[in-house]
Amino acid sequence: MLTKLGKATFKCKDCGETFETFYTEGGIRAGINVPHCPKCGSGNTRKVSYLGKICINRVTVIFILAFLYLSAFSQITLNEKRIYLVDVTASMEGKGNINTPNIFKKVKTELTNTINSINNPTTEIVIIPFTNQPHQGIKGTIKDKRTLLDNIQNLSVKPGDTNIADAWKKGVGEIDASKINYLFLLTDGLHNCGPSKESLYQSLSEWGITAKDKYFFSFYVMLTPNAKEQPICNIVESTEQMWLIESMNVNVSFIKSGLNLKTNIKNKKRVKLYFTSNNTQIFNKDIDFSIQLDDNPFYKLANPQRNWKERYVVFDIQELKPLMELPLQVQYKLRIKYNKGKYPLVFFTPETMNFTIENVGVRKMTIREKK
Repeated sequence: MLTKLGKATFKCKDCGETFETFYTEGGIRAGINVPHCPKCGSGNTRKVSYLGKICINRVTVIFILAFLYLSAFSQITLNEKRIYLVDVTASMEGKGNINTPNIFKKVKTELTNTINSINNPTTEIVIIPFTNQPHQGIKGTIKDKRTLLDNIQNLSVKPGDTNIADAWKKGVGEIDASKINYLFLLTDGLHNCGPSKESLYQSLSEWGITAKDKYFFSFYVMLTPNAKEQPICNIVESTEQMWLIESMNVNVSFIKSGLNLKTNIKNKKRVKLYFTSNNTQIFNKDIDFSIQLDDNPFYKLANPQRNWKERYVVFDIQELKPLMELPLQVQYKLRIKYNKGKYPLVFFTPETMNFTIENVGVRKMTIREKK
């Protein structure tokens, strides 16, 4: 019997990246040593073409596991898609049975300013107006910014009640898994028609499952105090990759980093994490934040240093047990903590990252044939 070390082209099912790497055929079948995407870090990959193999005698098999995983994580290069679900019921103009402020013109101005601030021509924009149902949407890219802005100004209120549940469902259906998705729901009121409130609560609660380990981020925008509903606030505040905004201003600053990080303490215990942002001026401000590793028996973070102007933080991985007692691989959550009240329109996307720590060197294993 021979051990086969193969080389192949793999494709990431999450972001679509293709890459070449070595792998062990037995490891792939067993679900271990599955190649991870070098672009987004996902292990959800598949082999698309075979480039060759190396056969090693089974009497002495040397597993070369010292892949030099980079401990410097670069900026995410995926394109963006922004989805805006906009309430266009009569209450947005102060009309209807409930006494509400006329904010519609202001909301359109803020949305116009937001679109105007986006400079990447590949960023995709979807704007879906809704009342008791979602209406015909506005779609395009920033390359066609003028057309988008004209269509925003042409938005008008329509008759009908407020069906947030179906608008939310429509917005989630617009998500593109090959991009970074930002979904905003803007309303001045409460859900009062269509599916039950319980159905809406359930749909919002499921966002944590929908967005898990993906570049999906959502924002529930309460344009006036009339839109504030405690059950929804509780759901949003307890769901990862979902935030509340209490403002008509949706021109927010995203501070972006990778979702999946990996380091090998056999190579480097010093980790550098880079950030990027749609608002580069954010790096001229002293954003006070910390990075925390979930409590665990094996590792802790030490010596954190922030070089915000250079857009990165560095920290050390410190072992809590002797090297031989550490597992070969573990995964914990790395969390960014900051004062959201102080920075209401600044969001780390993501705030929580998967951090895989490996303790893997060159290991020699001898397998002897039973006689």
